[in-house]
Amino acid sequence: GGRWVAAETRDVYTALHEMHKYRDERIAEGRRQLELSQTIVRTAPLGRDRHGRRHWLVQPLEEPRDQPHVWCEPRSSELVGGIVEPPREASRAADGGESRPCGKRDWQHFVGESACAALAASLDERGERESHLRASLERTLRSRQLQRLAASG
Repeated sequence: GGRWVAAETRDVYTALHEMHKYRDERIAEGRRQLELSQTIVRTAPLGRDRHGRRHWLVQPLEEPRDQPHVWCEPRSSELVGGIVEPPREASRAADGGESRPCGKRDWQHFVGESACAALAASLDERGERESHLRASLERTLRSRQLQRLAASG
């Protein structure tokens, strides 16, 4: 008699463990889906520079999420086989902004307001493409500053 109750109890605990595991997996998946749903995906680039490279504003999943992240793609004629990993070396500004140098076949990544402002300042206002890109970057930075002021006040 005792073995039968012990086996039945074991089966109940096994079933409970599987239910908890399934619930935890569902919760983790739900959290991941929520995080992905809050990610802003820009379907149009901010603009193009003089070399024809498109610049994209992307809200990342990793930190720092409160800083703007702008990606500059390589020239399409130099892009071979799809997306190339961005270079690992980076330079940091005093306020935490960061930019990674762009080789001819690498994506360039600008993180932080100072890095994005430096990018905007480096663009030539006389060119049609770069003046549009500069205006888009400046609007984005102004909008972020206004949002921060509204949240603090």
